[in-house]
Amino acid sequence: MLKHTIYIFLLLLFVSGCNKQLSEEDKAKVAALNIELTQTNDDIKATTENYEQYSSGLIKSLIAARLEVLKTNKNLVEQRINSIESGAAVKVETLVTNPNPELAEHLQSEIQSMKQEIKIDKNEASKYSGGLILSMKLMTIATKEQSLAALQQKYLTVKYGLSSLPKIDMEIPKPIKESDPNVPLESRL
Repeated sequence: MLKHTIYIFLLLLFVSGCNKQLSEEDKAKVAALNIELTQTNDDIKATTENYEQYSSGLIKSLIAARLEVLKTNKNLVEQRINSIESGAAVKVETLVTNPNPELAEHLQSEIQSMKQEIKIDKNEASKYSGGLILSMKLMTIATKEQSLAALQQKYLTVKYGLSSLPKIDMEIPKPIKESDPNVPLESRL
């Protein structure tokens, strides 16, 4: 009998925790984040279609890098939505940044500027049907789209206080020493 009482009490405790209502401020945040999520999903879909047009090469690699950044952005936004909806406390520590509306506005203007540059470059590239010039234009576009994805990630980080990616410590390799060309390369390293 005591077991059943404990089970019923725990069940009521869990069910009562599911009825949390969001405040108006939280509802507004979730709505804004859902708009960002929709935009990010649209970008992922368009980038995936663009990715599938290429069989290999530098352009495909740049598009793949952009796609991974966009997927990371999507996961960050979903994580923030879930934390707001679940009522999970978000502590401002090294894992989460403080929202910075001024920097977010600046980044938004940079994003719009970058989108304009990409649009101009795409119009310029459409004048060519092939060859080296078209390849260079397409690499420029892919590089700018990668930069755009990174700007969007930074924008989401500063606007909503999302987690930023950890810094990676890398050891810079030593430059190759110039020496006698008759000495094998392995010996010069």
